[in-house]
Amino acid sequence: ISRRICHRKGLTRIELVVVLGIIGTVLAVVLPGMQRVRARARQAECLNNMRQVGLAAINYSASFDGAFPKLIDSAGGEVFVSERVGTIPTPWTVAVIPLIEGSPLYEDLLSPARDQTFEELAAWQMPVYRCPSSPFSHQRAVNSYVANGGYMTLSRWNNASRIDNGHSQDGYDWQADGVGLVTEWDRQITKATGVVFSGSSTNYEDIGDGTSATILLSENVDTVPFDPATGEGGWISRAPGNLCFALPIAEQGSSSAPASIQDDAANGVGDVSGDAPKANMAQALSLHSSFSLATTKPSDFRVGRINSRNRNASAGNMPRPSSNHPGGVNIILVDGSGRFLSEDIDDSVYARMISSNGEKHGQSPFDNVYESMQSRRRQY
Repeated sequence: ISRRICHRKGLTRIELVVVLGIIGTVLAVVLPGMQRVRARARQAECLNNMRQVGLAAINYSASFDGAFPKLIDSAGGEVFVSERVGTIPTPWTVAVIPLIEGSPLYEDLLSPARDQTFEELAAWQMPVYRCPSSPFSHQRAVNSYVANGGYMTLSRWNNASRIDNGHSQDGYDWQADGVGLVTEWDRQITKATGVVFSGSSTNYEDIGDGTSATILLSENVDTVPFDPATGEGGWISRAPGNLCFALPIAEQGSSSAPASIQDDAANGVGDVSGDAPKANMAQALSLHSSFSLATTKPSDFRVGRINSRNRNASAGNMPRPSSNHPGGVNIILVDGSGRFLSEDIDDSVYARMISSNGEKHGQSPFDNVYESMQSRRRQY
């Protein structure tokens, strides 16, 4: 019986090249799509974390007659550190812990009679405070989320890593009042620029621009993780650069004296004149038509834009919203809703979304806040 011997023919070189080319094409199409899906998933997880933190801040206000937590506060108790350091005021990130993680951690932080050291407690893993896309997401005691700290003069903005940089409701002598000392008029204007400050609480009733038009929280990839050697950083920090974001504005001769638009049309705030405090209040936060964060001389205000100098910034010293999400950042509004805000948003719109009561002091209202969020800034 004869047997037929079959020789199986392999792929020729040309066929192999074609097959590899097809595989490469498929991977080139599929992999970016998978990366985009993963990026969207991380962005959604980040926004969900922020919603929890935002809800905690809102629930905090419900428990304190409408008052939001202060940026840093010692009135409600102090965080015991150690015999070496003493005690420090509680930042807003600590004040809302009972509404996120429950009371035990908060009570341990405030009690000198505890089993763990301050350093051990401050290094506590708080996943809700960490964006999964953060470059520090693998480290402990990370705080990715920052509160709306209003308007901050540029020299203070550039020194936001300093605990004593002076940014508070008592820290500004606005040109609107014509008085050399900080007055109640000044405090009202400062409060109207944002939501969370040291020195005094902002109440729901102070959000005159509307809770759906005012940012409560955003994110910043350049905050500093907790450092046991210094007792600073992370969600236990006292430095403004780790706790808030702010709009940099021009100053006139001093970091405590914001410039008016007569002093600096592009980066000053307030159309004021003379020494008539009450009359000037109505225009104390008005913005000039040429307001822009594109200014570079004599000072560079581009640092205040969303995602400015991303991944190339001084840690803890860039209090602007930033993220590793392509094209913008997540935000939580005062009404508790969350959304994605484009890094190309118009500078004037962005400034008005930060102010909480700007309309009372001369800023124009939004015709449609959601359409305004999509507005793109002018190209320079």
